[in-house]
Amino acid sequence: LEDYEIIINKRKKIYDFYKNYFDKNNSTIVSTPKFSEKSSTNYHAFYIIFNDSEDSSEFIKFTKKHNINCYIGYVPLHTSEMGVKLKLDINLPQTEKIASSVVRLPVHTNITDNDLEHIEKTFDMFFNKKI
Repeated sequence: LEDYEIIINKRKKIYDFYKNYFDKNNSTIVSTPKFSEKSSTNYHAFYIIFNDSEDSSEFIKFTKKHNINCYIGYVPLHTSEMGVKLKLDINLPQTEKIASSVVRLPVHTNITDNDLEHIEKTFDMFFNKKI
């Protein structure tokens, strides 16, 4: 708690970098978080939602190959290990579609300006070949 402001400011910088990147590049294959003007965030996560799961999987593999740890951002509870054990046999197609398309981007306080440059170049390589 003593470093709350420092941590939030570092995360906000990274969050803003991602937000600006996707706003600027106006990608048609992903969507980004939307928040109400009345809400607030602690910037603990930034995610993108691909239009299809194939692109999200390809993106994760591509970024890992370039030493950027993007990962699956959401596992629906009914399909989780415990959900299966509890036999939560529910059909939620929209939830499952989004879950297979969500990717979380790295947000941590050790990301440097050089790291952000590397991330931007890597994202450019991926998204430019998709256009």
